[in-house]
Amino acid sequence: GTGWTMKQSSAKVKVQVVDTNDNDPQFDSSDLELWVTENELAGTSTAKVTAKDRDSGENAYISYSIANLNRVPFEIDHFTGTIRTTKVLDYESMRREYNLYIRASDWGTPFRRQSEMKLKI
Repeated sequence: GTGWTMKQSSAKVKVQVVDTNDNDPQFDSSDLELWVTENELAGTSTAKVTAKDRDSGENAYISYSIANLNRVPFEIDHFTGTIRTTKVLDYESMRREYNLYIRASDWGTPFRRQSEMKLKI
């Protein structure tokens, strides 16, 4: 005989496919226009924007910000997307129209993805 015997072994291998941050957040609406009554108290909620991300895990967590270069009398809740006034708005002494540029950013790694929308008030 040849003295050669075939030997073998087997192992169970589990392969997990993980999400990569390959989707931008998408707003439910691309551009919005709304009206706010003057003399409302500072902190009055004026709108809420929402965006969704088709990724999963931290790649799908979204935070919101106002991306205007100039100061505007509005703030946004970074987690809920609720937009509030930061001061009393006066029709006679202030601007009558504001364009807010709202940014939605995901928490993806190694880089974040983002998108913007325009909100006219």
